[in-house]
Amino acid sequence: MRRQERNIVAFYPYSLCQTSYIYTMQGFIESKYNVIDYFDLSDGFYDLWEIRSIYLNWPENMIKDKDIILIKKAKYFGVKIVWVYHNKIPHDSDKTDMVIRNTKFLIKISDVIVIHSRQSVESLKQFESNFKLDKVRFLRHPEFAGDYFGYAQTDGMPKHKDRFVFAFYSQIRPYKNIEILINAFNRLDQSYECELVIVGHSPSEEYFNSLKEISKDNDRITLTSHYINSLEMAAYLERADILVLPYSYKSVMNSGTMMMAFSYKRTVIVPDIYMANDYDDSLIYKYTYGDEENHIRELHKKMENAYQDGKEHCREKGEKLYNIVMRDNAKDKVKKELISIV
Repeated sequence: MRRQERNIVAFYPYSLCQTSYIYTMQGFIESKYNVIDYFDLSDGFYDLWEIRSIYLNWPENMIKDKDIILIKKAKYFGVKIVWVYHNKIPHDSDKTDMVIRNTKFLIKISDVIVIHSRQSVESLKQFESNFKLDKVRFLRHPEFAGDYFGYAQTDGMPKHKDRFVFAFYSQIRPYKNIEILINAFNRLDQSYECELVIVGHSPSEEYFNSLKEISKDNDRITLTSHYINSLEMAAYLERADILVLPYSYKSVMNSGTMMMAFSYKRTVIVPDIYMANDYDDSLIYKYTYGDEENHIRELHKKMENAYQDGKEHCREKGEKLYNIVMRDNAKDKVKKELISIV
């Protein structure tokens, strides 16, 4: 069977109920090809001669010996291996021998390595210095405009319309350094008319309780463990003046939440992770940090800057970022590039 007759892409992780990112990227590919679950391929329900590509997101913790054998065999049968390199290492994980082994294997075996920030290639070099750079493709992260279309009011909404609202809307997990965010906010002058709203599903009750403990004495902080669905997110974003994303350098290169903020005309406070470095410093509140105490201080400074700039100025930055991502990260543009890769 000739290569051009193959019309099936094995996609990981496959789901109709995954994140907006997975739903969007999977949908782009489905506009031209038949997309199946990677595990249907690995479980033997499809013949490799039928497969055009294997498309992998976040497989570094997933790949076992049987997957290595399958992917090598697929490569031999002319299947295109596409790996999206999202994180330096999996979140909330040490650099285990398995992760290092799998990352090196993926760098070597992949026909295309997709990156969503230009600097991500530097992280690849730390795992494997000798690989073909021409297999790396920079593909912009798609914008999320229109993905969140409802304005349902729900738990954890900002309490005061006139206050400046710092917001964190995402899963509540340790690598996102939310305790650092709370400590930095606690240092803001008590006279400031502002509040901090943290809302997201927390997989760890222990971690969430530790955050409640350090925020309990500040009535300007709202902390809520609540999964924000697509009908609620637009309302949360409308009430925020700026999103604060104090990520860990250890694992984070890219941020879907940052792209979500830009897609809804909001700017961010964020460390200089790779994706942040793709945007003009005048439009986001970007900082560099060292140890934990230094991180709190540097984040506090940027929160001070944003508050002093005021609601209107922050929202003007958000408008400019929205125009940029609707031009450069437009879904139709990303879709066309992704199909050419697959």
